[in-house]
Amino acid sequence: MVWPFSSIYRIGDALAANDVQTLNKLVDINSIRVRYKAMVDKQAVALKNMAAPQSEMGTFTRFLGNSVQGLNNMAVDRVVTIDWVREQLRPPSNDENYYPSLLLNTSFGFYESPVKFLVRMGELGESPVHYYMQLQDWEWRVTAIYP
Repeated sequence: MVWPFSSIYRIGDALAANDVQTLNKLVDINSIRVRYKAMVDKQAVALKNMAAPQSEMGTFTRFLGNSVQGLNNMAVDRVVTIDWVREQLRPPSNDENYYPSLLLNTSFGFYESPVKFLVRMGELGESPVHYYMQLQDWEWRVTAIYP
C-alpha cells in the first residue's frame, strides 16, 4: 500500500530540486504524450463527423479536423515536456521560491489495479489535478496527467 506513496515522495523531491534526471526516471513522458494525442485525435474525428456532407461549411469543418490531426503530434510533443509536467504537478503556493510537498498535497490515492494507481492533488470542486501512476519495471511512474 505504501509503495506508490514512496514514489510520490521521490517525485516531489525531484520536482523541488528540479532534478530532471530523476524526473525522467519517474515520469513516462511518452505515455503522457500518447494520451494527449489520442484525446486531440478524438476531438478532431468528432469535428469531422459533425460536418454536413455536401455543404461548404462541412468541407471546411472536415478540413479543420484533418488539419488538427496532422498538427497534433508536433503540438503535443512541443507542449508536453518535463517542464510542463513539473508545472502541472506543482502544488499551489503563493511563494515562487518555496516548493510545497507533493506528498502532503496529495488528497487521494487509490489502486485501480495492482499496477495502476490514481492520485488526486487538491480537493474536488477546487480544480484538482489527477494523475495516474503505473508500475513499469518495478518502478511507479507517472503515465497520465489531467489538470
